[in-house]
Amino acid sequence: MHRLLIVVAIAVMAISVAGCGGSSTKASRDCFEIWNEGSNKAANASVIGRFSVASVTEWRAEAGRGSVNVEWRAAPGSGTVNLAGPESKGCGYLFHSSKRFLSISALRKGENVRWDVPPSIHGRWSRQQQAAARDNASVAADGRLIRRH
Repeated sequence: MHRLLIVVAIAVMAISVAGCGGSSTKASRDCFEIWNEGSNKAANASVIGRFSVASVTEWRAEAGRGSVNVEWRAAPGSGTVNLAGPESKGCGYLFHSSKRFLSISALRKGENVRWDVPPSIHGRWSRQQQAAARDNASVAADGRLIRRH
């Protein structure tokens, strides 16, 4: 019986690994590629000359039974927000200077991207926020994002 369970577990793992390689390039785009592809010309223009660094994150929202679970991680990675409704995925872009910030989000549905979902926010940036910032991108002169290592 124990050997049968081991064989079944190995077979399931092999099928899972084999199934992982079939995703298209379009579906596997990361948040840097989405920002830089040009579908967000207005957002791109809003950061040119204003910001030199950014924190880029991926997020996921899942439906739940009245509970809310929030988790965000800097890219590469993902976050989870447990809300009402079907699963959603997106990207968050937090641009800042030493005094101001601008947060822009994009909702990903398959190959489609909707900008400003949830809506962009902006405001003052404090010294405490500056000290805690985990920037993983630089902003080029044309507004494109360059991944920091």
